[in-house]
Amino acid sequence: DLNVIHAIRRLTPLPVIVTFPPGGSSDTVARLISPRLGERLGQPIVIENRPGGGGSIGVDVVAKSAPDGHTLVVGAQGGLALNTIFYPKLPYDPLKDFAPITLLVTSPFAVFVNPTLMPVGSVRELIALLKTQRGTPFASGGTGSGMHLAGELFKLMANLDMTHVPYKGNGPALTDLAGGQLPLAFTDLGSAPAFLKSGRVRALAVTSKQRTPLAPDIPSATEAGLPGWVAF
Repeated sequence: DLNVIHAIRRLTPLPVIVTFPPGGSSDTVARLISPRLGERLGQPIVIENRPGGGGSIGVDVVAKSAPDGHTLVVGAQGGLALNTIFYPKLPYDPLKDFAPITLLVTSPFAVFVNPTLMPVGSVRELIALLKTQRGTPFASGGTGSGMHLAGELFKLMANLDMTHVPYKGNGPALTDLAGGQLPLAFTDLGSAPAFLKSGRVRALAVTSKQRTPLAPDIPSATEAGLPGWVAF
């Protein structure tokens, strides 16, 4: 009976897979939309964090789920696009294994420093300091993520010698940055408000041509002296 099937489905929690750990912007967005989504669908929503692989682990979980439209993923460009370049033999096909629903948010990335370990107040000062250091570690939300590529582009454009330290998400990367485990990180803005408010993390620039309404006090890449450093 179709009515019975639909009734069972309404009582069954709908899993929403987040491809990064709690505390990051993907997780925040998923938790913001889930109550309203549950109301519209008439079905309880359960958030499941499946971090790792620059988002590919969580994406793979959804690709291997039953193809009935009852498992959703809040993904990012890493697991759904960029990782096809980094990992030619991904266990899923982003074009064939998924049906896109909507674009939820867009946000530029930013360069963050620990002000104690990296006592600079601008991108120009940061570049000048990094030119005197070789192999300075920088964190991102994972290998192949947009944040990783933003850091690599920064490194290339400024002709710097830096070493990438991948994390399973922006939250853990910013936690270690604030705790002094590393001096520098590239993440998105949505993961950073609490860290910025604490004063233990400083944002030097966003990866956009103009300032963003999300953080109007942070200079754009062009203002910071690195025009062309644009990434979302």
